[in-house]
Amino acid sequence: MRLTTPEFRYIHNHERTFWIEYAISMFRYLGSITNLISFKWCEVAAEPDIIDTDLSDSESIVTTRYVDDFGENRYGKCIMMKTSSRAWTQDVTHTQDVTSMLLGSAVQMLKAQQGQHLDASFSTFCRLQMLTIQTVGEYMTLCGLSITAEKKYEYVALRAAVIPVSWNSRHDWRGMFEVLAHVMEQVHTQLKEEIRSGDPVKEEETVRFHSDAMHV
Repeated sequence: MRLTTPEFRYIHNHERTFWIEYAISMFRYLGSITNLISFKWCEVAAEPDIIDTDLSDSESIVTTRYVDDFGENRYGKCIMMKTSSRAWTQDVTHTQDVTSMLLGSAVQMLKAQQGQHLDASFSTFCRLQMLTIQTVGEYMTLCGLSITAEKKYEYVALRAAVIPVSWNSRHDWRGMFEVLAHVMEQVHTQLKEEIRSGDPVKEEETVRFHSDAMHV
C-alpha cells in the first residue's frame, strides 16, 4: 500500500506563530550544534539608528527599533533577522519599512566591527559581511552588507529560499540548507586569525588607516 500525504497549507495567518514554528527552529539548532553563533529571539533591540541633524552631535536623533532575532559570535552581532508579513498575506509598506530597518541596523553592526578591528587588514575587512534575513510569508531572503575596495557600502541578496512546512515541500530544504551554509561560512570568515588581528599588518593596509575615507 502506498502512503500519500495530502497537500498542506499553513492555516494560521499570524506572523509570530509561523516565524516561531518554522523559521526560528532552523537557526536555533544551527547555533546549538556548532557553538559558533548564539541567537536571541523575539522582539530584541536592534542597533539604534542614529540620524544626524544640522545641530551638534548632542542633538542627533537616536531611535531604537526591534527585530525578531539577532545572532552573535564572540566578537559581537553578525546577523539580524525579522519577519515582515503574516503567513500568507503581505503589507507591502510594512515589508519596505522592515527592509530599510534591517539595512540601517546592518550598517551599525558593521561600524561596531570596524571599531573592534582597526589593526586588521582592510582587504580582509572588505570580505566581512553583516548578514540580514527577512521573511515575507514563506519566502526567506539572506542579504549581506559589506564595504567595497572603493570604501562604499554594498548590500546584496546572497541566497533566497522557500521555508518548507510539509513533506510535499521537502525539496525546499535544499534552498534552506544553502542559506544556513552561507551563514556558517561568513561566521568562519569573521573568526579568521587576520580578523582577530593576530597577524602583523602594515599600517597603510589596516582598517585604521582607511577609516577616515570609509563611509561608515
